[in-house]
Amino acid sequence: MMREVRTDLKTDAESLGLNIEDVRIRRTDLTQEVSQQTFERMKAERLAEAELIRARGNEAGQRRRAIADRQVVEFVAEAQRDSEILRGEGEAERTRVFADAFARDPAFFEFYRSMTAYGAAIGSPDTTLVLSPDSEFFRYFNNSDGTPTPTATAPAAAN
Repeated sequence: MMREVRTDLKTDAESLGLNIEDVRIRRTDLTQEVSQQTFERMKAERLAEAELIRARGNEAGQRRRAIADRQVVEFVAEAQRDSEILRGEGEAERTRVFADAFARDPAFFEFYRSMTAYGAAIGSPDTTLVLSPDSEFFRYFNNSDGTPTPTATAPAAAN
């Protein structure tokens, strides 16, 4: 472009006795319309680049959240596994203790189970039970050793 300008000016300059060796353009002024289009294009490029950077950031954020979510699931699963193991060990120990107690004193074990049943059956204030006082359920209430109370037998019917 500068060569074209030099070539165009050379003939006119020689007629005046000047020799043009080099032409440099220091500044170009664009029309308002061209200038506005240039700025709009530059703005669009910057917005596209910013959007790309945001998209990469969102992708990295999602990746990190997914890793954290997976780790949470793994930690919870491990904790539940450990708690189930400990719960099972505790139940095994409880069962062993009960079996040992039953082997030592079967009568006490029956008494304990009856007391547990009483608590479960009549522990709530709004519980209503309709049972015969001679019922097997109340055997420890009627007799401290838990043996059934003798019931009155009905007289034999006459033939």
